[in-house]
This record gives sequence, C-alpha cells and structure tokens, in this order.
Amino acid sequence: MMTARTAGLAAILSIWSLSASAGQYGLELLRISAGSANGTTAAASLDGTEFLYDDVAGTVTQVSASTTAVFKLGPVTVLFSHEFGGAVFDVADTTISATSYACIEGGFGPIVGASLCGNTSYGADFVNDSTLNYAVIPGTRTVGGDDVALGPQQQLADYAATVTAFDGTTLVLASPAWSANPGGAGVQLEFRVSAITPRVGVPDFRGLDESAAAAAVVGASLAVGTVGKANHPSMPAGAVISQNPSACDACAAAGSTVNFVVSTGPVTGGAVRDMLGNLDRDLAALGLHHRLSGFLRADLRRAGRMIERDRFFSAAIQLHWFTWEIRWLSGWKIPAADATRLVARADGIIDRLRKGLAGPPRAGPRDISSQGVQRSYYIDIPTDYSVTAEPKPVLFMFHGTGGSYQNFLPGGLYTADGSDLRRKVGNDAIIVIPNALPGEDGVNQWNYGYDFAFFQDLLASLRQELVFDDRRIFATGHSSGAGFVHELGCRHGDILRAIAPASGALVSTSCTGSVAVMQIQSRNDTVVFPDIVKSTRDFWVLYNGFDLDSFRPGTTDPCVDYSHGTSPYPVQWCFTDDTGRGGHQWWSKADAIWDFLSTLPIAVPTADPPPGGGNDRAHAASGTTLTFSVAYPGTIGPVWRLAAVLYPAGTQPPVFTSPMWFLNIDIDPGSATPGTQQTYTVPVKVFESSTATPLPGTYALSIAAYVTGGGFPTPVPGIDHMAFQDVRIVDQATPIVVEGAFNLAAVP
Repeated sequence: MMTARTAGLAAILSIWSLSASAGQYGLELLRISAGSANGTTAAASLDGTEFLYDDVAGTVTQVSASTTAVFKLGPVTVLFSHEFGGAVFDVADTTISATSYACIEGGFGPIVGASLCGNTSYGADFVNDSTLNYAVIPGTRTVGGDDVALGPQQQLADYAATVTAFDGTTLVLASPAWSANPGGAGVQLEFRVSAITPRVGVPDFRGLDESAAAAAVVGASLAVGTVGKANHPSMPAGAVISQNPSACDACAAAGSTVNFVVSTGPVTGGAVRDMLGNLDRDLAALGLHHRLSGFLRADLRRAGRMIERDRFFSAAIQLHWFTWEIRWLSGWKIPAADATRLVARADGIIDRLRKGLAGPPRAGPRDISSQGVQRSYYIDIPTDYSVTAEPKPVLFMFHGTGGSYQNFLPGGLYTADGSDLRRKVGNDAIIVIPNALPGEDGVNQWNYGYDFAFFQDLLASLRQELVFDDRRIFATGHSSGAGFVHELGCRHGDILRAIAPASGALVSTSCTGSVAVMQIQSRNDTVVFPDIVKSTRDFWVLYNGFDLDSFRPGTTDPCVDYSHGTSPYPVQWCFTDDTGRGGHQWWSKADAIWDFLSTLPIAVPTADPPPGGGNDRAHAASGTTLTFSVAYPGTIGPVWRLAAVLYPAGTQPPVFTSPMWFLNIDIDPGSATPGTQQTYTVPVKVFESSTATPLPGTYALSIAAYVTGGGFPTPVPGIDHMAFQDVRIVDQATPIVVEGAFNLAAVP
C-alpha cells in the first residue's frame, strides 16, 4: 500500500501514470550539474548509478557500487568531483545523508583565480584542496584537506534537497547549498524514475525433483516458467539440473518466473548390453509371427551370452548372421525401413566388438601420420575402459607456444595444486594431448593451416580404435593452444560439445554449429592482452544467443555465466587475478574446467547455431567502420586475407608481441592486384576506454596481408606482408579514416 507524503515523491508521482507496489521506485542517477564559486557551471553523466526510493520510508538509497562524477575545465583539467557510495537521501524531509562525498580541487586555481571548492584554499596553489562550505543550512560547515593529500573521503550530512522537476520519467532534485560565495549555482541531481515491484530471493532448486522444486518456487513468491528436459551425466531422472535465474538474495521481482532444466537421467543405452536390449525390443515391436520373432531374438540372446564371456569374435559372427537374416527378410517379412534400422543397430554393436578384439588400448606417447608428416600425441586411457561399457567422453588438451604434452604430465608447467586438470579428470574421460610442430623460429606453435587437418586425422584415428561418446568431445588449451581451441570450437561446433580456452583469443569471425564455452583470462596478462580476449568473449556471448549485460555467478568464483544456467550452450567468463608468468600462467583453478565440462547436459552435435544466436547476431556488435588504403608491391604473391589489428603507438616491424586488439581480422582483399592501390571500408569493433587503453588515444594500426604459402594468424617472414601507421581513435562509434596508404612490405 502506497502512502503519499506531502514533501515526498509520491505526491508528484501520483499525477503520472506511474505506480509501484509497496511504494517503491527505481531511480537511476543520470547526471549531476553543479556551479562553482566563480560562476562556472559543469555537468557529468553517471549512467547506471542506481538508487531505490521508498515513499513509505521517504528515503532514496544507493544500491549500486560507488560512483564518481568528474567535472572538467577543458578536456583535461579536473574542476571537482562528487563521489557517491552508499548515499541515502531523505527526500521527505529534504535532507541527504551520504557516507561518501567529496569536492576535489585540481591544480587549476591559478588559472581561474579562485578555488572551486567553496572558495576555500588550504595552500597557495589551490592544489589538492577539499572542502564543503555552505551557509544555507543553519551553521556553516567546512571540511578540508591540504596541499599534500586529500586524505579520507569527507562526510556530509543535512544536505538540503528539494524536488524541482518531474516529467513522468526524469526527476530533478536540487540544492542551493553548494557554495555561499557569490556566483555559486548550486547542485542538481537528475534521475530516471521507474516503478518497480518488491524483490525476493531465489532459492537454489538444483537437485530437487520437479514437483518439489515447483512447490518451492511458489513458496518463494515466484512462478514456474518453462521446464526443459536434458540428459545429464550424473543427475537422476526428474532432478533439476539448472535454473534461471540462479539462486540469489533479493534479486527477482515477486511473481516473476523461474525456468528449469530437468534431467531425463544419466546417459544410458551406451553399454553393449543396453544396445542389445534396445535391438531386441525393436524386433519384438514389429509384431512378427511368434516363431520367426523367437528365432531372430534367439540369435541376439546367443550373442549376449558370448559377450558376457568376452568372446567378442564369436559374438560378432553371430550378429553378422543376424544382419544377413534381416536383410533376407527385408521387404518380405519385415518392412524395408525397419530392416535398415535393425541392421544399423546391429552393425553398431559389431563395430564395438571389433574394437575390443585387439585387446586393451595402449596409453602413453603415440605417433600418427597426418598429411604425410609424422605427428605425436599423448593419450590417457581410463583404467575401467571397456568397449562394452558406457562410452567415456574425450578431452583434448593443447599446450602453449614452446610447450609440449609434457606440460600436462607430472612435474609439468600445468600441474600445480588446483591446476592439474589431467589429475582432476582421472578415469572420467579419455585424455588426448597433441604436440605442435616447430614454426619458422624452431619453437613449437599451433598452425591455423595444417593443424586443423591434424586434429581431424587424429580424431578419425581415435574413432577407428576406441569407443567414446561422440556427444561429449571437449577441448581446452593455454596461450596459443587456447587460440587454437577457440578456432576448433568455431570451425567444428558440429563436432565439439564444449571448449575451455585459457589466455587466448578467437581469430575467425564466422562459426559453425553450437558449442558451450568457458573462457579464462587473467586481468594481469602481459602476453595476451585482456582487451583482445574480452572481444572474443563478446563474440561467443552474442553468437550463443545471450546478452552482454546479463549474467549470474558461474561454476566457480570469479566466473560468471551469461546463460543464467538454462541453455545447453552456456558461455562462462572467468576473469582471474592470476599473476604468475606475467599473468600468463595456466589457470590456478583449472580443476573447475572439468567441473564445467563434465556437468553439461547431453546434446547431439549440430551444424546450427544456438537458438537466438549465430554469426549475424555476433557481427551486429561492430560499432563503427575503418577506411584505409593498401599499396600492394609488384612482387607480392596471391593475397587471400587482410587483417587490421592494433598495437601500442609507435610500433614498427619486426613485432614480437601479440596485438592489443583485433579490429577486423577477416577482411576480403578482393583482387589485391600486385602493383596497385586499393581502398577498403570494413566494419570494426573498438575496445572500451580504460586506464590501459584510453579513448581518445593514438595506437599503431597494422594491416597484415596473408599470402598463399604463408601463415595465419602469425605471419611468415618473407612471404606474408605488413605495414604500420599510428592512428587516432576517438571513441567506439566514430569512424576511423586513415590518411595515406599502407605500403606493404614483406615481414622481416
């Protein structure tokens, strides 16, 4: 029930078509306008600073994190700033009590000839003065710092504020109490107002059966939404696998819906005895004459007894005889379509038995020929592996530049406590750890050409030899191995179920299929810059059908889940504080990778993108364009791709570090005729401004021309070409136009 207060907002809101249960309204602080002692007025935007107005209590309480509004004189000099953190405004009594508030003066006093913090200076040059000086409220209050340091944030109480305007959407609170000096213009706070409903907590329903979860939802003042179904490796049938929204305190509007995914049980039917049982049931369902049906089903029982005694060869012969009988009866006693299905099921069992005839597979280092080149890899076979048991998943693990499969073995680079993923997985999966080949510099490096063929050749070889679950093929990797895993997930989303790359970025811009993603990156990485990896995160979030500004806690801290736990193709982003090896270490909590991969619901591989996602949605995130010209030398070979990437200003070849940002790395060069100059305008996405990468700012733009016979994404010296120019980037929306041509030269 809403109680109107004469001095509060309810009296104002009541004349508009805006109402809220329990008298609660959301206020988003949009803008602060303030006047200084010398008559200057300035304003700053604070989009996203959120408050909650409760008209019953008559208070406006800050609910978002601390926010600072910075006012500037010209493009650089700071006049003063307001910092709000935990502020509480009592609108009914026209007072504000803020736990954090400050007026911070910069070194501009000599320029304007006056202090802009109440005209009070604690030093000769007005530097680092902090004061609040006003006489509108009874008594003049002055708090300040000195020229050495500001010290702690100052406290402000009894700050008079009144409602001066409200148009149904935008609310303005104002106070003349900024300065008592002549010229003081006061302060205005501008909010966006919206009606909200009470927020309630969402319990954790995971593990409950569907009926118990539904009852708990109603008991929490929520409603049951959609209920999806999925196989799960460990959850029993009927148990809740995931929920949206995730469990949280006071995060959901009362009466809103909670969606579930409910388990249809663990993966079943993969053991040979189950396969025989399914074949027998299919045969019985055909309604054949009882003598004919009994004759054929007896063949299956004989094969089953042989399998129980590990007589795989005899069982295979028996099943071959069964398939011959079915084919002979096809179109006569058995409909042709049914006969084809029965034969396919029997052939699947025969294939499993054939793989068991060679005896237990050999674990350890192995070699394989791929594209005429001898390649190596290491394989772990679970000790309980059997061709007749439930198939295990497969986990591919890719080392970083200069590494080998030894990195994942005992004593290797990736085996510290909490990060030894191989030990964590144990017997739960077949682990395959390929080795990269040396590049032009003699260092092992994943190649985006022949290594894709190596992956396919290796997978085909494993399929010939081993029994595993085709619906659960996973890949993880570090550094260049992470970049390669991103590419595998993008190119082979119709093969891979999920990827978990650490400290690597995606190069491709158009993907196939649906793949779940856990992406790990340290904010302290000095080798693979965080901004470039954030761009990859944005691509996967959009490609998989989610929103960049909506997420919940993920598998482990600090991971967040953009799917809210309801999609079979989640995207989790783990932005860590790891500092080892310049922030470029293997994740210290890599055990969580298997926690993520092993609990994904079963999903049949598909060439289609996830619902609501896809390439078009991911490409729509490009915020502006880049226009540039390229001068192709007369000696350049066939160019098949251009890439535009950013490095620190002043960078020139040779380059030995990774880029700061990919603007567009999939540019069609067109004819790229040697000896000509061509101009391109392409869509690009620019990074967000930060302390490390400020906007506006100057950066070195590299245009790389990839030539047939060269490399990708790492260019090959003497074959691929490159050129650099420093460019000015204003913001994320302003088109980038480069004057003058990029004169390509072979990479040194």
